[in-house]
Amino acid sequence: MFRSIPLAWACALVAGGVAGPVAGSSCPSRAWTSHTSVRAVTALAVDGETLWMASLFGGVLEWHTASAGGRIYTRTSHCLPDNEVLDIAVAPTGNKPAEVWTAGIFGAGVRRTYAGPRRRWDLLVGSNSGLADEFIQSVGITAGGDVWIGSFEHGAYRFDGKTWENFGPFSSGLNQTTVTSIESAGETVWFGTWGGAFRLSAGEFTRFTAGNTGTPPGFCQFAAPLPPDQLGLTAGVVDVRRVDPDTGVVWISNFDDGPCFNSSTSRFDGENWRTFSTFNSDIAADLVTGVTTAPDGREVIASAGGSQFFDPSDGSFTDIRFPNGDPLPSNDVERVGDTLWFADPHRGLVRWANGAMTVFDPPGLNTNLVQDLALVDDPEPGNEPTVWIANPRGAQRLSSGQWSAFDPETSPLAGSDVLAIARGTDGAIWFAPRARGISRFDGQTWTTFNTGNSGLESDVIGALAVDPASGDVWAAYQFETGAARFDG
Repeated sequence: MFRSIPLAWACALVAGGVAGPVAGSSCPSRAWTSHTSVRAVTALAVDGETLWMASLFGGVLEWHTASAGGRIYTRTSHCLPDNEVLDIAVAPTGNKPAEVWTAGIFGAGVRRTYAGPRRRWDLLVGSNSGLADEFIQSVGITAGGDVWIGSFEHGAYRFDGKTWENFGPFSSGLNQTTVTSIESAGETVWFGTWGGAFRLSAGEFTRFTAGNTGTPPGFCQFAAPLPPDQLGLTAGVVDVRRVDPDTGVVWISNFDDGPCFNSSTSRFDGENWRTFSTFNSDIAADLVTGVTTAPDGREVIASAGGSQFFDPSDGSFTDIRFPNGDPLPSNDVERVGDTLWFADPHRGLVRWANGAMTVFDPPGLNTNLVQDLALVDDPEPGNEPTVWIANPRGAQRLSSGQWSAFDPETSPLAGSDVLAIARGTDGAIWFAPRARGISRFDGQTWTTFNTGNSGLESDVIGALAVDPASGDVWAAYQFETGAARFDG
């Protein structure tokens, strides 16, 4: 039996993913289990050989680097309070199970979980913690185990395992309401805010702004860029991207959307500031999204424009590229042993080891924008149906818990943006890629129909349907009048 679910129905059922019946969920009173994409990565965290990945719409991914496999935690599958996760950190617990903290969005508070076969997430909000603000921006954990939480309206909070303490704009040296990021080295903590960067060391706060880090007054890099060593912070809104645990070197992104385009990335070694942008260096993008240290001692920076090695001795950048020459964009980067892991928003997780690059598709959807669905019932009673999904990256198939992706690079599918999908009475799957006609896959062979080789009057197909009695396939033209029928 075949059922096709229209896009409008799918969007009404679940925002940001595909939902289906619950299978083994430990959450009570859940009618749906969400299947999501974790590629909109907001942060990575490392616990031994386990990589934790937070995503903006897909929940949390626990990725085991040794076996190259993982598990997604979502609101419906494991009681994650919300699928929108802004930040993630792992507490140092020694031989105890990992304690993972995440920062939510839209009033989702903070979540905490412990490793184990029945992992559950605790939601910490104002009613059960010292938090006065449930709009959480960031979370960081010091080497001693103190958990720091950055909020949108009340500065930062510290939790030492027993008590909560607020460091707000009127009660501490952190005189900012919005804390966008928190990073630490040892017991020194750095905070990114909407009013510069702050460092807490030995109980004292120090504030860093453009005015006291070496940037000339009135600096405008669009009109007159300056060399990196003549600049400090260049904007008020900053994100602390990394504090090196060994050297204390700090990387900070400066965000500015004004007419001077003063967005940039600053590096501070404790004495000297150097600030890089696409105006004054070979950095791939103005805003760096992640930093770590390579096995050879160079620093590795991730950005939307690509990933690079940075040599602090001469200030040079070296691109990290795929074998075909394409850049490696990344939302974050972490090092596990001698291996680098990049969160590529398009390809998934990318492993770099001794110059060799391997791409791993994380489990789940490769995008949260689902455009059509088709179900194929399994002939064996009790088995879940195979789900076919149309999305802007092509098509995906979920069968027996395993995901497979189909796009023009990995298959003869005619186009990547699949608007509609349907199953024929003979078992073949039909696809309508945007402006590329119609593709048919019978499990072994691909066939494409277009205006050049068939009776189609347009290659722009907006919907597909199958007559269950005759087996005829109907295709609706998206911008033309009428429809086409294929009778075999």
